[in-house]
Amino acid sequence: MHNFTSLLFGLDEVQVIDVAPTTCPDLLRVVIEMIETQAACPSCGVFSGGIKERPQRRIKDVPGSGQQVELWWRKRRLKCVEAECPTQSFT
Repeated sequence: MHNFTSLLFGLDEVQVIDVAPTTCPDLLRVVIEMIETQAACPSCGVFSGGIKERPQRRIKDVPGSGQQVELWWRKRRLKCVEAECPTQSFT
């Protein structure tokens, strides 16, 4: 099943979490994030859903509905819950 993000941008694994106008009248800011809330640590393989931080990265500007759209990705930096794992956090 498609969500609105996949229909708008062709991205099946993310969802739109915010849409807001900017100070420029022809520019709209759209923030997306991954649908999955857990992931396996790349070092030890243990699944974690504990969020350490949520940095935002600007991906690109795309046209949409007659205006420019800034596409931002709000990443989830997860904490590895395995005490012996050298990887403390990952995205």
